[in-house]
Amino acid sequence: MTVERVLAIGWGYNVWGDRGANMALEFVGDMFFVYGSTALSLAYAAGVVLLSRSARIRWLVTPFSPVGRLALSVYLTQSLAFTTLFYGYGLGFVGRTGPAGVTEFAILIFALQLVVCDWWVRRYRFGPAEWVWRGLTYGKFPAMRLQPAPDRSG
Repeated sequence: MTVERVLAIGWGYNVWGDRGANMALEFVGDMFFVYGSTALSLAYAAGVVLLSRSARIRWLVTPFSPVGRLALSVYLTQSLAFTTLFYGYGLGFVGRTGPAGVTEFAILIFALQLVVCDWWVRRYRFGPAEWVWRGLTYGKFPAMRLQPAPDRSG
């Protein structure tokens, strides 16, 4: 990311807009941007994994575990929500909402997903998409609901 900024300031490289740089410089800038973004994403993921392994800090990442159990359903829901918000068949916010607005939508939708996923995993064994995937994979659809704990009071 630093190299991309240096190229932007020194030679007119712009990853998103009009490009004043020559083709070779654009290629170098694009490679640094793409691979730098990927490396940064992997570093964030590694940080989350390291946090989850520490007993003192585990409380920070524990609320995200239901979202991880329903990862496919969450991904599909986010795709549907954001395409509906930003594409022409929905509300068409693309180009009318800046980075801060998109970030606000992302935080709001993810917060809602945290609540819904927590509610869901308390009642069901699988997310809806995970259940369909598992049923199609094994040729048999498993029971969705969690089994109540046996009554041992007797």
